[in-house]
Amino acid sequence: NIVYLRFASHEPLMAARPGVKIVEIPLSHRFETFTVEIHNIIEREGRETFYVFDCLSELQAAWATDLMMGNFFRVTCPFLFDLDTVAYFPLIRGKHSVYSINKILYTTQLFIDVYSDSKNIYVRCVVRNLTMNSWRVTISLRGVKVVVQLLRIVRCYAKNVIVGRERNR
Repeated sequence: NIVYLRFASHEPLMAARPGVKIVEIPLSHRFETFTVEIHNIIEREGRETFYVFDCLSELQAAWATDLMMGNFFRVTCPFLFDLDTVAYFPLIRGKHSVYSINKILYTTQLFIDVYSDSKNIYVRCVVRNLTMNSWRVTISLRGVKVVVQLLRIVRCYAKNVIVGRERNR
């Protein structure tokens, strides 16, 4: 079950297709109204759902501060975790303050930083504040199949990290 939460003005990240539910949410300038609406959708969809969010960077313009975008992430991510879900939250690299990015880094289980030069695409993963080595990836990151596959990989990886940590306690 994949739910695409569509609220931004950019081009859609996913197209309608079997197995993908697109939920349009008006981007309110009120933090609480928008957040409660998102949480109601998450609660209604239930456990073990994959979520794709529109680019969170657009929240910065709507709320006039990117600290609120970080706050949105901090209250939404634990709720998703409790329901055993996997969520993809894109951001525009270099557009946010270190304070906002740190709110996300200290909340998320897995942060994937994707960037490129003229020859390669690089993927740097940060797992629970422990940085893994960067590695080069020479694939195109376009299309729904890649996003869905990435979500599956992230879910497996995140669960393995959690299981590994619980075993070490």
